[in-house]
Amino acid sequence: MTIRVELTPDEVIVAPGDEETLTLTVESSDEAADTYGFVATGLSRGWTTIEPPSLRLLPGASGTAIVTVRPPRLPSVGAGSSSFEIKVFPLRDPDSETTVDGTLTILGFDDRLIHIAQPVLAARRTARYDIVFDNVGNVRASTRLTLIDNTRRLKGTFDPPSLGVEPGMTATARLSVRTKGLRWRRTRTLPFSVQATQDNHRSTETTANLVQHPVISTRQTGWFFGLLALGGLVGGGWYGAVRPAINRAVDRAVAKTAVSTPVTVSSTPLGPNFTGPNSTGPIDPSATAAPSTVATAIDDSIGSMSVAIQLTATPGASFVKQITDVVPAGKVLQIRDVVFFNPNHDSGVFNVQRDNEVVEIIPTENVSVSSSLQLLLPITFAAGQKASVSLACKSAGPTSVAATGSTASCNSLVLVTAKLVDAP
Repeated sequence: MTIRVELTPDEVIVAPGDEETLTLTVESSDEAADTYGFVATGLSRGWTTIEPPSLRLLPGASGTAIVTVRPPRLPSVGAGSSSFEIKVFPLRDPDSETTVDGTLTILGFDDRLIHIAQPVLAARRTARYDIVFDNVGNVRASTRLTLIDNTRRLKGTFDPPSLGVEPGMTATARLSVRTKGLRWRRTRTLPFSVQATQDNHRSTETTANLVQHPVISTRQTGWFFGLLALGGLVGGGWYGAVRPAINRAVDRAVAKTAVSTPVTVSSTPLGPNFTGPNSTGPIDPSATAAPSTVATAIDDSIGSMSVAIQLTATPGASFVKQITDVVPAGKVLQIRDVVFFNPNHDSGVFNVQRDNEVVEIIPTENVSVSSSLQLLLPITFAAGQKASVSLACKSAGPTSVAATGSTASCNSLVLVTAKLVDAP
């Protein structure tokens, strides 16, 4: 086979997503007509097309074909230069081929995405966000992260403060946002942006919001004034109606009594180890003795109660509080509602226990103010069993206050509603 092959131009520069064309010229000096086919080789083979894919030439004739290079806009198409070949061969003798070389230069392109995994978070002072950066360009990205706050009410720190991401890869950073002051009344929303910048490259930006709750929430204020009003009603009823009626009944009974002998009433003092239902104090989980607190007894004639229990524990310690005495024979205790309050956003674990068995768990850091256990069925305690709650403290919340020289403690409140019913 005697042919001459020429590629014009022999060097092409193209950006991913664009295309460039070259001209392939084939001149035959064979004594017989023949058909010549074309095949592209090298890294660009999948991006290269040749039209027409073959030429039939008479002796001494020449023909041209158009070579089109279209690299896709993908991170896998790396920037840089590489060589490529086009093989020309006669169909009657495919082993007799001629090659022509060229140089292909792929330009770099930027395509970067950034987003925040938690676009909205609520907190009293500090919230932590996950920043996700995707490099879908074909060159390495070396970006700096910056917090943009037009309200000037937030401060933020990034870990790490900059990211180096290869083409087609993803990297994450942690953003800790802190307000410059506490909020005492009403919730407010603070918008901000996170920007990824690099010199001589286009910046990428995303937005998020921090919902700042007040130190004393509207719900807590409602609870306080509701309990205050209820106490006023109970006190008013006692002093206005119940106590006068009791006094009148006593006066009538005394007037009818003709006994002149004085009556002596004896009493037995309480022992030195007695503690009432309001006693508090941490309990050593390894101790074998019963807890040092005496639980609230249930009136069998009424069979129900609602009790508020204060739980306080230092970091690394646990506090157990018994809700009731041991369930009497022939009875079943049903806990029907448990509301857990975590006003300082302490970190730890709150449990409801049946003897030493944990039946319900609340991670306290998931509770910003209060959380009610979603009980599809009551938590039951059989005769002879004890009901208690416990608090294991990992660390005190950001709004906890510690005495000078001491460590801030976890402080929580739990409201329990229970009922004593006959055993089936």
